Order: sequence, then C-alpha cells, then structure tokens
Amino acid sequence: MGTDLFDSWLEALNAHDGDKLAALLTEDGTYEVVATDSRFSKRTAPLAVSSIHDMSSDFSVSLVSIVEDGDRYGVEWEVVGTNDGPIPYLGLPASGRTFMIRAGAFGHAEGGKIKRHREYWDVSGLLAQLGVPPSSVVVYGLGSFSEEASEDT
Repeated sequence: MGTDLFDSWLEALNAHDGDKLAALLTEDGTYEVVATDSRFSKRTAPLAVSSIHDMSSDFSVSLVSIVEDGDRYGVEWEVVGTNDGPIPYLGLPASGRTFMIRAGAFGHAEGGKIKRHREYWDVSGLLAQLGVPPSSVVVYGLGSFSEEASEDT
C-alpha cells in the first residue's frame, strides 16, 4: 500500500477536490464518517469534501501518523480552519471562529485504493470551539459524574 495512498488522500482533501477523493476509492469502496453518521461511495464521495468546504473554505489537513499492516491501516490527522459557512446537518450558521479537530480512521485498502474507511472525530469538541454550548443532558451528565467522583475521594 505504501504512503502513496495517504499522500493522495491528503492532497485531495487539501485541494478541496472531491473528485480526487472519489478516485482513491475502489468501485465498491465505502467512506464512513462515524461522527456525522455519513457514508459515501465512489459516486458520492465528492459530497464529503464539498460539505467540509461549505462550512470552512480554508480548512487544511495535516497528517500526524500512519500505521499499516498489510492492506489494513490506521491514520491520524488534524484539521484546522475557520467556520465561515453554515453547518446544515446541525442547523448551525457560520460562527466565524477557527477550529482544530484531531481525527483518526481505520481502514482496508485493496489494489492501492480505499476499500473501507471508517473515520472518527470529536463533534462536541468542534461545537465547543464554534461557541455552541453543550446540551443540558451533557452538562447534567458531567455534573453527576463529577459529584459522584468527589464523594469517593
């Protein structure tokens, strides 16, 4: 597999080019973003890149680490950008704030292309950076956990 796949993946994202990302998938490849419950195929992969670009016209991705074992991989990266566009799937307007997200994925390549890619990143961390307060359920849950933890000490 080598780093050619990841170099091309990084290039596609940083060029904000969904067609380049689609070209990296096998014909039956899937690209899943667990944080947004989204799944993309070769045909719909350009939507993944356009949705990121729509919420941040200046986003850029830098690779942190790659681990490969045969045709399986784990990859970690950071995304930085400015939220200068709306986030429709969350019903949020542009905040104008900058953000940095750490993310990772596990996947399976076939013939030098992505067969299965499952990506994870911290939605609540992104929302906090954009100034969206946590829901009362989250605040209550954290408060309850903190109170219980303090009773044990």
